[in-house]
Amino acid sequence: MAKLQGFCKARKTDRKELDKLAECLNNLESCEITIINYKKNREEFWVNMAISPVADDNGHINHFISVERDVTQRKNEELEKLLLVEISRLFNEPIALNPALQKMLEKLVVFGQFSMAEAWLISTDGKKMNLVASFSETGITEDFYRHSHQINSFSKGEGLPGSAWKTKKIQYWNADTGFEFPRAKAAERAGLKTAYGIPVVYNEEVIGAIVLGQVTYQPVPDKLSGLFESLSIHTGAEIKRKQLEDDLNQIFRFAPDIICSVGVDGYFKKINPAMCQMLGYSEEEILSTPIVDFVHADDRLQIGTALNDVGKSEATYYIENRYYTKSGRIKRFAWTASPSPEQGLIFAVARDITEKRNWKNS
Repeated sequence: MAKLQGFCKARKTDRKELDKLAECLNNLESCEITIINYKKNREEFWVNMAISPVADDNGHINHFISVERDVTQRKNEELEKLLLVEISRLFNEPIALNPALQKMLEKLVVFGQFSMAEAWLISTDGKKMNLVASFSETGITEDFYRHSHQINSFSKGEGLPGSAWKTKKIQYWNADTGFEFPRAKAAERAGLKTAYGIPVVYNEEVIGAIVLGQVTYQPVPDKLSGLFESLSIHTGAEIKRKQLEDDLNQIFRFAPDIICSVGVDGYFKKINPAMCQMLGYSEEEILSTPIVDFVHADDRLQIGTALNDVGKSEATYYIENRYYTKSGRIKRFAWTASPSPEQGLIFAVARDITEKRNWKNS
């Protein structure tokens, strides 16, 4: 019972595993659980326990035996893989880069019981690394930034982020090591004792850094190097993809021409703001209305044939047709469309050539 009470007091104890154990003991049944235990020095380790009831000569169960195995390495590898999967899921959410980074930092703080976390990215001109997101559960970052609020960018080789950038290696700071960096005093005032700078790498080039800090003294990165190295490469790929996605979304939102996707069912599936501005309809109105309803009566047969042909062809298709605006005006568009059969969509771009045509016909 003393051992079980120790489990119950552990911060990382999985209550479901303990409930499973309690139920099996109450029912005098065998069970197997994997749970965190602590060595005499309070170091954590994962233990797999196989517990079986033992009966006496009369068939009465009077005690249990337990076979325990240290499965720390295997369990840590499993948890790290799950963490990376969760990070990928966050970056695949329909949110911009900075909110995705904020959520990732929160996951890292909870996973590694860190006191605070930061994300830094290199500027587009490649001259500075800038702070773009931070997180702490205890509000420790507020105290930390109060003493270092003027520092939100570093040059290569400067500070933990800059050192990770320059060396392409994990950086380590401990309050007792004497290793100085621009925010060391602010870190000590905020109660931080340990900090790690992890380079974020994409295609062998550093694109940013992750900084993790703790209010307790922790070991040099050797024991955490596996996780940190995985984070370095994995987050690099996710950040780069999200940056590209954000750039494309910017183009989509602010392009002066129509950009859209069309289903083979004859409905628009996604449109950019330019289409709403040109036709005068809301996004909801356009997406819920068959395409032919917007098209001039004399061009409807043409659009139906074009949709059918484009859906079957892999070649780029060009057509011109007339659309009615909500106010009743007629606009002429020049469309370039390309099918994506595997997605069942047609991607198209249209330019308003109304004035050009009117000028030629005048």
